[in-house]
Amino acid sequence: MVTRPVASVHPSYQPARRGRHRKAPQRQWLPVGIGMAAAAVVSSLLTAFVIITTLASKFSAKDSVYAVGARAYEVKPQRPRQQVFTERAAALPVAAFASDGSGFVDSQARCRDTQTARAIGRTEGSLVVICLDRTGRLEYHGERLSDRAALATSADATPGRRFVARNYQVSYAVSPTELLVTSGSSVLKREPMVEYREILSTPVVVAPR
Repeated sequence: MVTRPVASVHPSYQPARRGRHRKAPQRQWLPVGIGMAAAAVVSSLLTAFVIITTLASKFSAKDSVYAVGARAYEVKPQRPRQQVFTERAAALPVAAFASDGSGFVDSQARCRDTQTARAIGRTEGSLVVICLDRTGRLEYHGERLSDRAALATSADATPGRRFVARNYQVSYAVSPTELLVTSGSSVLKREPMVEYREILSTPVVVAPR
């Protein structure tokens, strides 16, 4: 008996042909995944751009409003008007010191019954009136507003529409611009006039009884 080697059966080698076998799952889905990732990145960038643009516009508008407000704040104050308002406000208390032909009503700065006012003045701290009697004699009547201290003394008319009264070593000069109180060459007090008026009238004549 002759034994022949049996050749094992092997499939014949088939050379791979190009283009027939494809790895469809990997090569077909790979471009799709890249496209989706790219779309997500682009969407994120667009969203960030929109947010940044919106915030920038808001901050820009806020800054512009602030700038306009600051500019308006610089232009709005007007010194002259405020000064006029302050002066008017300071002048309001004048109504509290009513005056007539004899001086200030309900005050020590008032002429006697036999006198008439020749000049009436008011400062922030004093009330003064220069009185004229029937003989042509002038008299100073003053009141200090801080403590209601009163002074009555003779006075003289001097050039420049001034009246000077003297009490011991102290002189009281009344003019349309100020009340000046001096002692010798020393100035004790200088008060600008807030209200002043002169009355040109004849001396008071009292009929004999």
